[in-house]
Amino acid sequence: RPSNSEGSNHGHMARPVPFIQVDERTRQLVVCDEARKVLSTVSGTVGVCAVAGVYRTGKSYILNQLAGTNKGFGIGSTVQACTKGIWLWGAPLQLGRSNNAADAPEHLLLLDTEGLQSISQTEGHDAKIFSLAILLSSFFVYNSEKAINNAAIDQLSLVAQLTEKIRVHAGSSTGESELAECFPEFLWLLRDFQLELQDCDGKVLTPSEYLESCLQPQPGSSAAVTEQNDTRKAICSLFHRRSCVALGHPTIGTSLPQDALKQLPPLDKLHPSFRAGVLGLKKTIFGQIRPKVCAGTAVTGSMLLHLADAYTKAINDGCLPTISTAWQSVLTIENQRALDAATSIYSQGVRALATSDTLPTSAQWLQEVQAIEQQAFATFRAVAVGAGVAGFEDKLHEFIQGERQQQEKLLDARSEALCANLLARASSRLQQYERVGPGDDGTHAASLPALMEELIGSFEAQACGAAKDAAFQQLLRQLIATVGSVLKSSEASVAAEYARFGSELAKAQEALRRADTASADLAAQLAQSNQAQQKLTAQVQQLTHEQGQRLACLERLEVEKREQGAQLAALGTEKQHLATRSEDLSSSNEKLTRQLSGLNMQLTASTADTEQLRAEVQQLRLKCSASDEAQRRLNSALEDAQGVAGQLPSLQSQLNQLQADLASQTAEGERLLLDNQTLRDARAAAEERTANARAALASAEAKAAAAMAPPPPPPDSDSRAGKRARADRNGLPAGVDENGESSISALCDMQFPPQADGECGRRSSVIPPEQLSQPAMQSKLRGILGQNAKLPRKKNELIELYKQHCT
Repeated sequence: RPSNSEGSNHGHMARPVPFIQVDERTRQLVVCDEARKVLSTVSGTVGVCAVAGVYRTGKSYILNQLAGTNKGFGIGSTVQACTKGIWLWGAPLQLGRSNNAADAPEHLLLLDTEGLQSISQTEGHDAKIFSLAILLSSFFVYNSEKAINNAAIDQLSLVAQLTEKIRVHAGSSTGESELAECFPEFLWLLRDFQLELQDCDGKVLTPSEYLESCLQPQPGSSAAVTEQNDTRKAICSLFHRRSCVALGHPTIGTSLPQDALKQLPPLDKLHPSFRAGVLGLKKTIFGQIRPKVCAGTAVTGSMLLHLADAYTKAINDGCLPTISTAWQSVLTIENQRALDAATSIYSQGVRALATSDTLPTSAQWLQEVQAIEQQAFATFRAVAVGAGVAGFEDKLHEFIQGERQQQEKLLDARSEALCANLLARASSRLQQYERVGPGDDGTHAASLPALMEELIGSFEAQACGAAKDAAFQQLLRQLIATVGSVLKSSEASVAAEYARFGSELAKAQEALRRADTASADLAAQLAQSNQAQQKLTAQVQQLTHEQGQRLACLERLEVEKREQGAQLAALGTEKQHLATRSEDLSSSNEKLTRQLSGLNMQLTASTADTEQLRAEVQQLRLKCSASDEAQRRLNSALEDAQGVAGQLPSLQSQLNQLQADLASQTAEGERLLLDNQTLRDARAAAEERTANARAALASAEAKAAAAMAPPPPPPDSDSRAGKRARADRNGLPAGVDENGESSISALCDMQFPPQADGECGRRSSVIPPEQLSQPAMQSKLRGILGQNAKLPRKKNELIELYKQHCT
């Protein structure tokens, strides 16, 4: 037996009993009589732990450990399933100190279910057993082997069908959120688990984190992947409270033989990690389980029995189990049971009081009846549940009024019979006195008053009930008649005894008056008692009405709670959508930044080429200073280059403007979420400015290349010797044609004779190819090799080619 901290049984001889089975003759589900006897005796709230899973995975062994025994639920090692239908542990467990929650159940029930995918059963049968286990439990354990993979997800495909197999309300489809409020806590128990719990980055995971990662949707559009993702979604949607426990292999790493799994030894003989895992599982279940609840009411053993009856009847009739309908039938049965118990208590109490050997007085009757009525109502309210209590309480009021009236009639009849008997005996005594007289030694004056006192005292002592007052008055009238008869028969002594009899008569009349007064007082007390009873009834009705209002208020609060949960979920979805759009905008901004960085690099390269061009033009200008016409030509080229250089600040300004626009666009990122068109316009403007900058840069490079390109050769001669000869004939320097124009390439080849130091102060020579720009060398080579010649792009290869043909 488990210790007090882990749960304990009611009895020493506890054993599993069949709960819901398939009738072999009708093939319908039935609730077994043994389970009825067990559940009907459980009066407190119950928490129900059901274990389900594929057959032959060790469900029954875990339940035996929860029950604190090694021999209980049937276990075996063959391919045939041991458990058929649903079985119940025959003695509810007491949680004791293992569950300190305020709403902890008073009893814990264990359910073992038939294994899924058994070779002897159909999928329809599995769905029925699985649905009943979900509907009847408050803590659902799904038992499977090894890891959570696609095969394990496929085995739980029944979860995705629950929305089609179960209804919350009759006549309408049920959403997953409605079912989730009625479903139990879910624990996935992994058996023989040997994997390392780590994510892709090597971070250690808890079993519950591993479960959540396995429940994430997987990519793919095939039918199998879609069905598995539907199962994952259903588990997440229907079981809001879910967790996972992983148990290692029980015998690996121990000295037990391989066939030990066929008949596992006691828990303390198995692997320590497995033993610790089982004890941790028991602690988790016993500490977290809550009472089975329907419509906000904790279920007792008898209520669970009635729920099982309602669900099995619906399934046998071919209908969908409806939670609200089943619960309403449970409420009707429980409230009727409460009414029957209360009416039995009241009926037995008032009947015992009305049929007692001694008739009660009116005061005693009123006091006892009120006490019995309070006991009956206390019994009714202790058992009755749900919103329909008021109607059954009205029935209890009607029964109490009818039963009280019936018993009061019985009391009146008994009182009348008793008083009639007493009057008959008194009348017989008086008649005998009239015949015999007072005797030889007595007189009427002494004997008659004594007889009257004896009869009155005897009547007062024995008579009771509603007929007492009327009978007492009748007794007094008989006494008066007897006195009159005696007076008439004793005419001789009438005068002497007249005064004494008159006195006795006065006493009798006074006694009669007192009796009338007592009767009036009793009637007044009875009226006050009736008024008090009416006030008490009004107060009970008022309390019942207030209780109904409070229940309606609780239902409205529950509806508002569900609506607020839906609003929070919608806000979370909107927040995720905004975060996605913000990430897209950040990606667009990073792309623009990379584009502008590329423009900066191109502009830097263009600036370097322009600086190199300026240096080459300066060198040409120094070497061609001897020719004014060449100088003018060079000045024109230099002005063009300076014009190009003058455009560089404008390009730099445009680039700075682009960077400023980009910074402005980045600062306005949040506003761009509301106006994407503005971002597109800004990007178009930036691209247009970039294109203009590229066009201006290309135009500047073209002008520089044109300034350095050689003029077309004259028709009569293409050789450099002819050009020099013509220049000598015309008195022009080489590189300057007859019109006074010069070419950059020709000027590059000019060799000026040495000059005196006073004339120029330096020596001129041919410009080395390394100091020429690539466009200049390409222009010179195309003039020699042809415009369609293919030239290398690398500068070192271009220099080598230039040296071969141009130097």
